[in-house]
Formats: sequence, structure tokens, C-alpha cells
Amino acid sequence: MKRILCAIVVTMAAAVTSAANAAVTFSNVVFGGSLPAPTAETSSHSIDFFFDQAEVGDSTDPVRQGNVTIMYEATSSVGLTQDLLVLSLLGALQGSGVIVFSETVTDLTSPNPDIIAQHNVVLNMNDQLPHVANLVFSRPSTHVKVKKEIVLSAVDTQGFDLSHVGLIEQTFREIPVPEPMSALLLGLAGLGLRRR
Repeated sequence: MKRILCAIVVTMAAAVTSAANAAVTFSNVVFGGSLPAPTAETSSHSIDFFFDQAEVGDSTDPVRQGNVTIMYEATSSVGLTQDLLVLSLLGALQGSGVIVFSETVTDLTSPNPDIIAQHNVVLNMNDQLPHVANLVFSRPSTHVKVKKEIVLSAVDTQGFDLSHVGLIEQTFREIPVPEPMSALLLGLAGLGLRRR
């Protein structure tokens, strides 16, 4: 009997730790910079940016440098804890091509908004692509502002020089929240074990 109750408790504990299906809401999306703005697509926990013409270098001569700025807000009913960033380069980096990328995540729930995650990277043709970074927030937040700055550069050399970004994918993770019924059943099972 004790083994059965233990099995029930373990099963319920697994259910309690499952994440809630709360969605992340994305708003106030703003684009800037000298290069054409991307388009944005959202799903329940992610926002993706598709670039049609974010390219500099020999194929766009005389354009050798350009930038794109992206800002948006993300909110959730439960705390956001991580931001998985995937920078995909379709067309890639060649020759002198460089991408300078920075991202800042600011907590908007505190009276004095402060940075809870930051990522900076300089990529050239020798780097492993796509670039993947998991930004773990210094504390959970239910409302964040994300700012991305992308600078593309490809100075003229004797070879073929290109800097191109095609896609930025972002997925947010939330604090796991117990399912109400599972939490109740787990509590009742614990009481049953205690009485034995």
C-alpha cells in the first residue's frame, strides 16, 4: 500500500512541476536603422524577425555598412525567466563581413527599470553559425522590454565581401506553475502518507 501511495505522490509531483500554458504577449514592436525593417511573426512564446534585404557588401556596392534596431515588449501572467536567441544567417558572412549584435532585456515591473539580461557578440566568417545564445534573466519578470541592435559591415577587399542576416528567432520561457488540481491532489496524498 505504501508503494502505491509513493507512486501516486511521484506521479503527481511530476504533474505539479509542469509549466502553465500561459502565453507571452508581444507589443510595441518598433524598427529603426538604415537597412530595411524586418517583418515580425509571433506565436504563444516566441517572436521571429524575417529580414528580406538586410545585407551589405559586394552584392550591394556601394553600401558597406548598415544597421537595424528592434525594440518590443513581452508580458506574461507568470514570470519570464529566459530568452533563447537564435541568430540565423541566410547568405552568411564572407570575406570581411562582420555582424555586431547586442541585446538588452530590461525589467519594466520594478519602479526603476533595470537590465536583467544582456548579450553582445561580434561574428565573422570564422564563427559557427547559426549563433545561439540562452539569456538567463537575473530574476523573473512579467513585463520586459527587449532592444536589439544589429550592425552589418563588409569593407571592400580583393575577395568577395558580404554581411547578411536573414532571421532572428526568440523564444521566452516562463516559471513553471503548478496545475491547481494536481497541487490539491498532491497535498491530499501527502496527508494520506502522513497519517500512515
